[in-house]
Amino acid sequence: MSDLFVDELNVMVALHVSGMFNSPGMQSVMQQMMSNPQMVQSLLQSPYMQSTIQSMASNPEVARQVCNSMLLIIAAADGC
Repeated sequence: MSDLFVDELNVMVALHVSGMFNSPGMQSVMQQMMSNPQMVQSLLQSPYMQSTIQSMASNPEVARQVCNSMLLIIAAADGC
């Protein structure tokens, strides 16, 4: 993946995400998370999340790959 493509993709994702956080659905999710911190804590402490977080912390390449994959998924969902 070229650096120019990644930069353009990052801009598209940033625009999509900024709009996404202003959507009623995302506002509802954020409100639920704020009103139920135990749910967030349970999610973050799940074995799958712990494994993922540990892998990304110990290997920056894994973190980069996860982030790039997420960017591609978001861009595809946005129709880019």
